[in-house]
Amino acid sequence: MPKIQCKMCGGMLELPDGVTVGQCPYCSSMTTFPRPNSERTEQLYMRAEHFRRANDFDRAIAAYEAIVQEDSTDAEAYWGIVISRFGIEYVEDPATHERIPTCHRVQYESILADPDYKAALENAGGAERDVYEKEAQRIAEIQKDILAVSSREQPFDVFICYKEKTDGGSRTKDSAIAQDIYYQLTAEGYNVFFARITLEDKLGEQYEPYIFAALNSAKVMLVLGSKKEYFNAVWVRNEWSRFLQLMKKDRSKLLIPCYRDMDVYEIPDELSMFQCQDMSKIGFMQNLLQGIKKVVDTEDQKSTSPSSASNAAAAALMRRVELFLKGNEYDSALEYCERIIDQEPENCQVYIYRLMAENKISEEGSLFCVKNDLASQKSYQLAMQFADAEQKQRLQEFVSKQKNEKIYLQSMEQLREIQGRSFIKDDIAQLRKLEVYFTAIGEHRDAQEQVKLIKKLLQVKYDEAVQRMSQKSKQPRKYKALANLFSEFIGYFDDAEIRYKQCRKKTLILAYNRIFERTKRAKHAGDYASAIVSLSRLCENPHCTSEIYAHCQELIQRCDEGIKKPKYDQEKKFIDKRKFSDAINLLVEITDYLDSGQKLEFCQKRLAQQKKRRLTVALIFLVPLAVLSVSHSIYSHRRMLARNAKYASDIQQKAATVSLDLGSGVMLALILVQPGSFLMGSERGDDDEAPVHEVTISQPFYLGKYEVTQAQWKKVMGSSPSRFKGANRPVEQVSWYDCQEFIEKLNSKGNGVFRLPTEAEWEYACRAGTTDDYAGNLDEMGWYDKNNVGKTQPVGKKKANPWGLYDMHGNVSEWCQDWHSA
Repeated sequence: MPKIQCKMCGGMLELPDGVTVGQCPYCSSMTTFPRPNSERTEQLYMRAEHFRRANDFDRAIAAYEAIVQEDSTDAEAYWGIVISRFGIEYVEDPATHERIPTCHRVQYESILADPDYKAALENAGGAERDVYEKEAQRIAEIQKDILAVSSREQPFDVFICYKEKTDGGSRTKDSAIAQDIYYQLTAEGYNVFFARITLEDKLGEQYEPYIFAALNSAKVMLVLGSKKEYFNAVWVRNEWSRFLQLMKKDRSKLLIPCYRDMDVYEIPDELSMFQCQDMSKIGFMQNLLQGIKKVVDTEDQKSTSPSSASNAAAAALMRRVELFLKGNEYDSALEYCERIIDQEPENCQVYIYRLMAENKISEEGSLFCVKNDLASQKSYQLAMQFADAEQKQRLQEFVSKQKNEKIYLQSMEQLREIQGRSFIKDDIAQLRKLEVYFTAIGEHRDAQEQVKLIKKLLQVKYDEAVQRMSQKSKQPRKYKALANLFSEFIGYFDDAEIRYKQCRKKTLILAYNRIFERTKRAKHAGDYASAIVSLSRLCENPHCTSEIYAHCQELIQRCDEGIKKPKYDQEKKFIDKRKFSDAINLLVEITDYLDSGQKLEFCQKRLAQQKKRRLTVALIFLVPLAVLSVSHSIYSHRRMLARNAKYASDIQQKAATVSLDLGSGVMLALILVQPGSFLMGSERGDDDEAPVHEVTISQPFYLGKYEVTQAQWKKVMGSSPSRFKGANRPVEQVSWYDCQEFIEKLNSKGNGVFRLPTEAEWEYACRAGTTDDYAGNLDEMGWYDKNNVGKTQPVGKKKANPWGLYDMHGNVSEWCQDWHSA
């Protein structure tokens, strides 16, 4: 039976013969099914859905079009082209759990007028047509809303297309270069779309209306890339491919590919036809500005006859205006300007004089100093309308100087602020930005002197950081602070990135050394346990090298032995003194250490023999107590199932409950836990549970509906180490490391990526929105020493908590990822 992915949620569906419309069992959405007539068509559908769900819409369209070429009557393929052309992605509404469409590639033309949509309706059956029409109406409403928002946006001159983050989540070099270009272009007076800044205040909103408006209004697109894969990144390619489509309709638009640290021949074929700019070459910015100016700054030059005083009377009045201006008699100057305009309404110079009088400027050369924007003033606009070439150039220079003056004054104010207080790390980025601004305004005032001053300041701060780095220290904080400082200099000084990495490595080494020294002074199990937690955090550091990781793992093993060896030595003393119950309490905690497992069996047998010789009354009361004491210690495993962060962005598309088949009918049930906040800890518990504090779980995750059963454990691991046997009983007598091995094998099955929950995630799920010590009546919800008859019980027999999770109280304890008892 053919299989295909659900267009809404991506669930894998089997296609019954002759059925073209049905309800997805995963997301409950009514959806249409394709009718693949060959194995190749089925593979093309799988390929198309893969690309569409990855938001690689151009490739998805190509795959759907290949299907149409083989069968021009395939309605589902036409519909796939339509939703890919409009960039449709289905997301789950948290309130209703309904799958709703979002549009990433809006068009001016309505989806209802799209030719492929019409072809889908023409070739569809009745039930299919109803689904297509309903979805098209929903998309049309979304399209209408997006166009309404975008219509209110101001037009852009330049659109900067680049990759913001690496796959690891850090900022790319391309982003830093794009930001420098953004500052230089804005300093030149251009309105630039740069996603990092332009969309900064749009958090929580859909970005598509603003991207759509910018793509359509921008005259120039700069496509930046320092790697071949960055040019072809899904969202980067999505933007420049859309701009290419717009260029076919508007020949005045220009696309400029900009590259560095790569060969020009690695640029995508679609962009190779354009004149590419090497960003590493001297003069790149000047060449780029010239190319942009040719496109953006071209305005119709209105040819008007030079205006002049046409008669002696007007000339005399003009002379009076000049005298009034020099004498700061601005009201009189305005009055005489109006008298001249009555005689010569197209006299450019009189409008310049009126502009000076309105702004109380006595010298024409000082017009750029006025506070109000010159270009927006009526007198300036009229002067430009009737100016000759020389006058127009002079007026434009005033506007340009006014922009430069504004940049200069603002930059000087910020520079003085930095110089007038203690230096902080953020000042480096601010100084680099100011250097760009001063460089952009060229010879305006002493801008170049300010550039030299900033370069000197940055050099001094960099040299100070280098000097501090050369001074040896055993404090990790010092090198962490230096690493943060050097990160701000990356791209400015050649060796800044190398020093940044060296400081990061030194931070980790010193942190390891401090932990190592702590272990040498450790006297108690708590000291070793604390060291293990610190070492585990060090291993999880994204900058941790393989060498440091190996040392950490070795030291973790030594700490683990430091915890277990004293217990092992103590239990030997208990055995010698025939205190078998005390020995058992220790042995159950170290069953995997040396021959502890064998000793545990020995002690249990000898303890049983001792009890036979005791009074019957003592047996009745003491046996349950001993068994329960042991069971509390040996039933230690944590709930093992929660989705990895890799799936955080997709989890909104998953069902509230999921059941995975581990094979042979052994199922693994999961419950979706939504994000939220809760009060963690207790003032009535152990010392390490206080104080009570608010914790926020920011991402949804899946958690096992039941404790991991022996059947599930055996299916994954091959055998069960549990003492109390039973396929549906929880697995016990497993260590944290056993759980990690279980997870690794579970992940290899391809059902997803799993991990243990953190302590915060476990307590959040356990409380399930309640605030008391228990999430309900303990007798109804959990097995414990008063109702478990001294052994574990099958999972799911007690009442679930408010979120549908069973045995969160009692039965067995559970392991967490971050080494804290739950």
